[in-house]
Amino acid sequence: MKRWGGILVTTMVLAAICLLAVGTPTVQAGETYKLKIANWYAPGHPVNIALKEKFLPAIKEGTGGKVEGFLYDSSQLGGEREFTEGVRIGTIEMAITGGILTASYPKIGILELPYVFRDYDHVQKTLNGPIGDEFVAEYQKAGVRVLGWMANGFRVISNSKRPINSLKDIPGMRLRMPENKVYVETGKALGFNVVTMGMPEVFNALKQGVMDGQENPFSTLWASGWWEVQKYVTVSYHLFSYNGVSINDKLYQSMPKEYQNVLAKAARETAAYEFKLLQDDEKDVMKKLQNKGLQISTPDRKPFEDATKVVRDNYAKGYTPATEIITKIQAVK
Repeated sequence: MKRWGGILVTTMVLAAICLLAVGTPTVQAGETYKLKIANWYAPGHPVNIALKEKFLPAIKEGTGGKVEGFLYDSSQLGGEREFTEGVRIGTIEMAITGGILTASYPKIGILELPYVFRDYDHVQKTLNGPIGDEFVAEYQKAGVRVLGWMANGFRVISNSKRPINSLKDIPGMRLRMPENKVYVETGKALGFNVVTMGMPEVFNALKQGVMDGQENPFSTLWASGWWEVQKYVTVSYHLFSYNGVSINDKLYQSMPKEYQNVLAKAARETAAYEFKLLQDDEKDVMKKLQNKGLQISTPDRKPFEDATKVVRDNYAKGYTPATEIITKIQAVK
């Protein structure tokens, strides 16, 4: 009886150990990873809130402390061009990247063409599906692995001149836009007199009347304080600005598979959380702008989309597959 009892106890102990092993992530001994994560957003932006609240604790906990992330926000490691190049060549481990690689990889630029996306739900369904995987593969050609897709947001137009209820209200307005060919072409196609200008100059240009308006996501309009010298906001959603939670591809592939899985899962969950934060923030900003006396209008989308067809067509002349890919994106329901 004693012999059988000993076997039973031993068996129970082994079973308990197995159960614990199943429920606990395996942590391989060896190299640890300290990941710098660069971006240009302020600490209170939804991107950095999501990274701090979701991504950093998830990768540390999921790897037993073997992988840790450290945020370098507010362009501490340079602008988007500098830190994207850093991730590409491996001098910076991770960053929140946008479309800065478009010149060398034109497929990436499709995501920022006017009126490719309808709304936030459409963006998420597209980027988190097979089409999104195609763009992940395109980034990999540059040595960058996109682990998840975040949002900078849909861009809206503010101005100090008059409400924009239709395209007829636009001619004669001077609109500041970033030095981005597609953005400039989009502004001109809508009928604006477009002037490119750096972000630090925008407030004074709007205040002094050198510019009548600017276009950016709601969160940027509020955080910048530009609303103080603007009267009208148009929910045009003419361009969508995306963000990739990106890591140097060689570094990622050199990691143990289990660490890769932890990073990928954390990035996806963090991105979903950031999308929600951004949309909640957008609604909150709209209310705050209205409380400050700004008028918000939402014109019929179709004439704006039709007016910017020339921009999409011109892009396809330089990158022939664009038309087919845009059609695939717009067919996502």
